[in-house]
Amino acid sequence: MIDFLHHTALRLASRARNIYYRSLGVNIEGNGRLYRISIPRNWADITLEHGVALDVGVTLLCGGPPKRDKLRIGSGTYINRCTILDAFKELHIGRDVMIGPHCYFTDANHGTTAGFSVKSQPMCLAPVIVEDEAWIGAHVTVLPGVHIGKGAVIGAGAVVTRDVPAGAVAHGVPARMKHRRKNADVVGITTAALRVEPAIFSPIRAPREDQALVRSPDDFGNTDETEKWAK
Repeated sequence: MIDFLHHTALRLASRARNIYYRSLGVNIEGNGRLYRISIPRNWADITLEHGVALDVGVTLLCGGPPKRDKLRIGSGTYINRCTILDAFKELHIGRDVMIGPHCYFTDANHGTTAGFSVKSQPMCLAPVIVEDEAWIGAHVTVLPGVHIGKGAVIGAGAVVTRDVPAGAVAHGVPARMKHRRKNADVVGITTAALRVEPAIFSPIRAPREDQALVRSPDDFGNTDETEKWAK
């Protein structure tokens, strides 16, 4: 009974937030699961497609001149706790994306020209795009101008400073492509039951006892693209 009352209260609170933020001007298509989130200003710049789930502490920030769809989140996307999306120009998250806790996405940076304070310089803007079905791990930072391709995986703690191809697995500071997802990455998933093997989906895998701790580039398939990312 207690669990039922608790979940009922969460659902009612989410519906109330849908109504509240829609009344402020946020374009909410259908309904989303909105927990204790923060959208402090520029509500009309934001679009949430149907089925978006924003967990506790998620913050959606928009600055600069008003622009519809400046910050857009696609249907079925889940954003975990305490993640911040900070948009000045264009920040779009695709459909069915998973974003871990404590991430930061921004499409703006401060100028750093010598002889002037950083605070006094105009913002440098470049769109950020995350395509459908990407998975962004915890504590990831995505900087201006980055395009993350469909189904890409970004390992926890990465700082993404340049584009990540579709289906790529990248991690590190700065993030670098390590390999592409292979059929083995979806072992354990069936159409009857979505049963995910966590170790298989981890972008940083613990080596088996019979594996060396240091792997050569050939282990990942030494394509031209992989060589480019390794530099």
